[in-house]
Amino acid sequence: MAQLYRVAEFARLAGVTVRTLQYYDREELLKPSDVSESGYRLYRLDDLIPLAQILTLKWMGFRLAQIKEMLSSPRYNLARSLALQKAAVDAQIAELQAASDALSRLIDEIDETDGHPVDAAALGVIIHSVTGGGKGDWVRRYYSDAAWAGIQSRRLAFSTADLEQVQREWESVFAGFAEHRHEAPDSPSLQVLAARMDTLLEAFTGGNPEIESGLRRFVDDAQRGEIPTDMQPYNPYAKVDDDLRQLMQDALNLYQAHKSQKRRPT
Repeated sequence: MAQLYRVAEFARLAGVTVRTLQYYDREELLKPSDVSESGYRLYRLDDLIPLAQILTLKWMGFRLAQIKEMLSSPRYNLARSLALQKAAVDAQIAELQAASDALSRLIDEIDETDGHPVDAAALGVIIHSVTGGGKGDWVRRYYSDAAWAGIQSRRLAFSTADLEQVQREWESVFAGFAEHRHEAPDSPSLQVLAARMDTLLEAFTGGNPEIESGLRRFVDDAQRGEIPTDMQPYNPYAKVDDDLRQLMQDALNLYQAHKSQKRRPT
């Protein structure tokens, strides 16, 4: 039979405070595995897994309400979540190591010149690291907290193979529109492609109007060259020219308008 731990014992084991566990219990983020006949809340070793998830996601900047939504999603995938969190931790380690190296260069420079540091590149690395100027910040600014939580919840549900398949689907859609770019947006071939495009976009947005609005703003800024070059992979239209993007959007608008009309009650 699995060993059970009372709150104080589990808190010591996990390296958190009793108050933290009690708060997560009240918020229904992490409920005890069992309750004794005397009313004591009891935890198992397996409870360390969701606790680690909560703490890591919190460290990554998610609010507890967002974490709760993500972990309660029926499509939540533990292995995928851990892989994404590891990638975030590794990225943070790399940034901190770069900042440490930059600080070492500045210290050496001061020792050698007995003056003020002038290594602008090193200072830039340090500023970037301590202000959290990561790639995710550029994307996240286009979405509300609730919308971002929804995006992350769906992302955690996809395996690497799923994401690679989505990328192949987009490539196929791009190629299809390029092949039929001289046709009208309402042509049958372009409407078939628009239907596939709508499905791909809905997988990202979940039909959430806030996410759809944020994505449109991001794409518009990308087309105007107002986002960093290394953010382009986050842009679904990154590999198409302005004219082709407009054709895709026009075809999609017509498809979605027709779909909306069919859904209206008669």
